[in-house]
Amino acid sequence: MIDPEPPRIVVENVSHFFGRGEARTQVLYDINLTVLPGELVLLTGPPGAGRSTLLTLLGGLRTVQQGKIRVLGPEFHGLNAQALAAVRRRIGFVLQRPRLLEALTAYQNVKAALDLTSPEPAQDHDHIVELLTDLGLAEHMHHKPALLTAGQRQGVAVARALAGRPHLVLADEPTATLDAEACRAVVRRLRALAKGPERCAGVIVTQDPRVLDVADRIVRLAEGRVTSDVVVTESVLSALFLSKCPMFAGLTPDALTRLADCMAVERHPAGAMIYRQGDRGDKFYLIRRGAVEVVTERTGAWLREGDFFGERALVSDEPRNATAVACEEVETYTLARAHFREVLAASASLKEELLKTYFQRG
Repeated sequence: MIDPEPPRIVVENVSHFFGRGEARTQVLYDINLTVLPGELVLLTGPPGAGRSTLLTLLGGLRTVQQGKIRVLGPEFHGLNAQALAAVRRRIGFVLQRPRLLEALTAYQNVKAALDLTSPEPAQDHDHIVELLTDLGLAEHMHHKPALLTAGQRQGVAVARALAGRPHLVLADEPTATLDAEACRAVVRRLRALAKGPERCAGVIVTQDPRVLDVADRIVRLAEGRVTSDVVVTESVLSALFLSKCPMFAGLTPDALTRLADCMAVERHPAGAMIYRQGDRGDKFYLIRRGAVEVVTERTGAWLREGDFFGERALVSDEPRNATAVACEEVETYTLARAHFREVLAASASLKEELLKTYFQRG
């Protein structure tokens, strides 16, 4: 099916140089790139590959020297300052240096950016508080940058970029200084924007393996050239996700890939009953996104990304001893009974994780 919306980004034969005369050095060579609505593209590669230079060209922060760049419609060449500013207001920027306004609090930094684009300022307060809280900054939102750590400052910069629900996000190592929970929050927000009604596109310069499973494509640059442009398939995303789960730590990359091919993706809306106590156990569940509550007669457990459930009935061949409910919109990987038992037989780490879970959940 052809997407009726035009691409968010089109780059045609772009080359770029630093310096003049004998000191002139070429840093980008004949770059071609297209980014569609709702598509998240990771730019990877070694330091000095030209990733940050390309990102600043896409944001209109550098002048295009050779080739063509169209972002959110207009071509940058010949665009006047007012028109270029209008394009930038629709872009969420996260640069390596947060460049927060030192005289303003974290909350005020986000609000100042949102005031430039928000059509409903009366509703902005709750949105800003939610964003900052999600990024682990609830206790710091009224602190000025001087009182924040490097990771907290970067969290404010991410909130500032995403607050206006942009049509495009350009981010340079946005999660490098974030802890695991804040990193997951950024990934969730990016994915929600990309797959939501805004269909926000994103180009993210990163070497952080924690964000790989958010990508639709991975574009690698080396020495100023695109060396690969790979569509990330669901099985690759599954294998990347599984590799970060302790229970599958003992599996080889080949085994992970084969396991990923056996797993199916299921999505459950908030409030949905995934299974009921007394049901026959036919699947093992691994949470990719969202939260699930597993309730027994004695206890309840709140599970999130990377946690698993539904294993006990598959091991014991008894009916489900708990009810599992989606606390918010949930995406899971599921493994059928037969495949689960094959993995259990081959993975000592999975057996250890299951034993821990039995003790923790009673």
